[in-house]
Amino acid sequence: MFELRRNFLCIFYEGNIMNPRIFLLLAASLLMATNVYAGKVGPDVDVSDFDIAGLKTGMDLEEARQIAAKRLNVPLAEMKKGYEIFEHPVTHAKLSSVFTYRTNNLRIEVGFVIRVPFDNKRPLALDNVIYEVTGTDQNKAAMKKAALDKYGTPTKEEGNNLDWCVLEPDKSTKDRSMWMCDNDFPMIKLWSERLFLHDYRWKKALRQFEEDRKTTKPNF
Repeated sequence: MFELRRNFLCIFYEGNIMNPRIFLLLAASLLMATNVYAGKVGPDVDVSDFDIAGLKTGMDLEEARQIAAKRLNVPLAEMKKGYEIFEHPVTHAKLSSVFTYRTNNLRIEVGFVIRVPFDNKRPLALDNVIYEVTGTDQNKAAMKKAALDKYGTPTKEEGNNLDWCVLEPDKSTKDRSMWMCDNDFPMIKLWSERLFLHDYRWKKALRQFEEDRKTTKPNF
């Protein structure tokens, strides 16, 4: 059952990389559909300074492209900017919001949002990364070993599915295995052959900026 839910979520996420909040809500609904967790629960982990292939939360797009190209030892042109375009709310510049790298056995997809507070020299902030290899049993085992070696003891572990995050306390239960990762903190998740980095704080900051722009002080 867990594997079926996991596969559906991965398929859904691939089509919705730039809308992780919808993805998270769907994930929470599906993963909590059965109140059974057979895995291990470890310590909270702040992954703010963790990376996937050298890519860290908050990096600017060009900075991230250069680091990824150097890490993978490929030309910068292989880090292909996507067609998803932002218009900066202050400068009105048109900015690409994603770049990808693909081979027969590897896919890396990196998403960005407008940086708040604004920075003209670094207008975008990295908020999500997908690192995916071909889904063979050997690759899944290798991904799990590499993730454990790099990130240490996970916060949650169930088979080949691992989370490194800070858990959000749930008032309805003291059982930490039932708590979800708190999206006020960044998180890294391994789902078999797919490794994810999410940092929702950047979208929250942008959303707050947009809300503040709509606020009007009465003057009558």
